[in-house]
Amino acid sequence: MSADYRISLSIEGLASEEGHVLAPDFLRAVQLLLATLKRIERQVTRGAEKDSIYFRVVDLSHSSPATVVLQAQTVTPSQDQRHALLERFFSVLGRVESGSLQGRFDYPMLASIRDMTRPVGRTLAALKVSGMGKVIPFDERFRANIETVLAPEQTYPGTIRGVLEAINVHDGANVFRIFPDVGPSKVACHFPASLERDAVQAIRRFVEVTGILKYKTAADYPHEVEVRGLEVLPLEEDLPSLSDLRGTAPECTGALLSEEFIRSLRDVAQ
Repeated sequence: MSADYRISLSIEGLASEEGHVLAPDFLRAVQLLLATLKRIERQVTRGAEKDSIYFRVVDLSHSSPATVVLQAQTVTPSQDQRHALLERFFSVLGRVESGSLQGRFDYPMLASIRDMTRPVGRTLAALKVSGMGKVIPFDERFRANIETVLAPEQTYPGTIRGVLEAINVHDGANVFRIFPDVGPSKVACHFPASLERDAVQAIRRFVEVTGILKYKTAADYPHEVEVRGLEVLPLEEDLPSLSDLRGTAPECTGALLSEEFIRSLRDVAQ
């Protein structure tokens, strides 16, 4: 690979638009591409919270097809992960294109790639990504391959915790998203009308959702929940401190002094 670490995104508009790309389609394609690259960055940096790679626009062309060229930049030269990021990105695209993608995968990453393909044939005539000597067209076959990977689903009863945000109760949609502190970046939660008041009151609160968790077969984390129960967890400042607990159970040590009681526990442990 050349040392400039470039990715080209080419988008062609419909003939009915004289080949011009609609602004929302252009913006959405760039945003989804960056979201995909960000997910892969988290993989190659093993979940590091601080960004180690950013992208700048180094070329922009309107001539059909419209093309934007992004160049990866490293924040810390001594920990340069640009090659690993681009290598994994094009490896994933290549395996989707060939229909050979198997094993565990990051569902949000593949969902972003899938969403890039959806306007093709509808509001876009063509879309392709190139770099590392490869050109990957996001055509009908590519879309069919990634839909096949994302289609299988398994369900299990369980619970998941996270901050409740982005609730939608319009016209009976009854869905909110939670953002867990570990695991998936976000999970869509579909809830019954009986829980609407609880869900609305829980906005921006840390909650525990109980229900049927839905997993893509090869994904590590659930992407959706059919909610059966919702519990708002207390804020940290509402929880009792150690000093608050002092004296709440004065007879728990029996006839022993507290020091003797602790010493007896240590003797048992040994």
